[in-house]
Amino acid sequence: MVNERKRKMVQRKKRDDEVERLKRELDEELDRQLRDSFPASDPPKITRTP
Repeated sequence: MVNERKRKMVQRKKRDDEVERLKRELDEELDRQLRDSFPASDPPKITRTP
């Protein structure tokens, strides 16, 4: 029972870490796209909802 709980906690942590990594990568890509489109002549290729 305890081992199962620990296993689920570890899985959840890994999943949360992966979600954070993907969010960070998307934010970095959005920043790159915004920099590359300066002075706003071309819209960014990716967007993000608030």
